[in-house]
Amino acid sequence: MSDPVLITLVLGLSAVLGIALQIGSTCAVLATQHLVVRRRPERFLSFFECACWAVLTLWVFGAYPILRPDWSAWSYVLAGGALFGAGAWINNACAFGTVSQLGAGHPEYLLTPLGSLIGARIVLDGMADMSGPMLIEVDSRMPAPVAAVLLVGFLTVRAIVGRHRLRAYMRLALGMMVVGVCFTLLGYLHQPFPWTNLVAFHDTATVLSVGAVLVMLGAAAGTAALTQRRWRVHRPEGRAALRCLLGGAAMGAGAMLVPGGNDSMLLYGMPSGAAQAFGAYVAMCLTIAVLVALRAAATPKTV
Repeated sequence: MSDPVLITLVLGLSAVLGIALQIGSTCAVLATQHLVVRRRPERFLSFFECACWAVLTLWVFGAYPILRPDWSAWSYVLAGGALFGAGAWINNACAFGTVSQLGAGHPEYLLTPLGSLIGARIVLDGMADMSGPMLIEVDSRMPAPVAAVLLVGFLTVRAIVGRHRLRAYMRLALGMMVVGVCFTLLGYLHQPFPWTNLVAFHDTATVLSVGAVLVMLGAAAGTAALTQRRWRVHRPEGRAALRCLLGGAAMGAGAMLVPGGNDSMLLYGMPSGAAQAFGAYVAMCLTIAVLVALRAAATPKTV
């Protein structure tokens, strides 16, 4: 593939991914809040639709190498998943949600990648047995027909248990399809990706990988400006900035232990059948759910 074609595809897919993340308000923290507090599982279930789309995309385009360390020992995987979940809760956004928040005009979330870099560096410097990035093949261990059946199953269950109108239901379904397909294709075309890997292994970054992240953020911001009547860049508060920095640090440290953020767990690890990805994702979700429940219990209810 020639360089101009590759650049066009990578930047174009990055823009589409940014638009989809912004329109869908894609975020594991938000999805868990809806599940625990509002008893609405639609958003939480939709993430598994996203993973099924990644499997189907892999089936069409074939296996591809990604630049990252191999999976850690189970003790690190579970601790890392829980730490990433705690960091995402503090940050009030996961790896996907950070893009959405930046697009919505919250500049304090620029501190999340900075904190992630600090947290990843602390783990790398403090643990001599942590491996560096290498090319690891991502291939689907799940047959495409099984993924298709699971996808239909998740869509059906979400339609039954959800209280969304048809327009909102289709919007979430299409959004998760776009995220799953675009994310997988971007990993297929260029590394390092996503932004969590780019930050953790910044010495492997290229102009194109940085440009892809910037285009994704720009597309998210442009989408928010067009869809929100009063879109503006919000003035960051010190408390919010500190929350993003500390949350990002915990996310970066957790992602290094696994290794991978919730985006990598869901769309690299699960499609390839890695048990560690499932374990880390469960640890992350349980941690977020417990923290959300504790906060809800401690918040006075208004009459």
